[in-house]
Amino acid sequence: MDVGAGSGILSLFAAKAGAKRVIAVEASTAASAAKVLVESNNLGHIVRLMIRVDTSSGVMCRRP
Repeated sequence: MDVGAGSGILSLFAAKAGAKRVIAVEASTAASAAKVLVESNNLGHIVRLMIRVDTSSGVMCRRP
């Protein structure tokens, strides 16, 4: 789990190093860069990007 993933670069490193599953959590606008990087490196099957926090409940949500 990469909390505060930013651009997601460390998540990509983990995936390319052999991780079976990486969860990248980012609530800022940097999440859009992380999404592009994950998709352009064809790592969507390994890296799951959580890109929004519902502050009213504190529950992590995935953008539709």
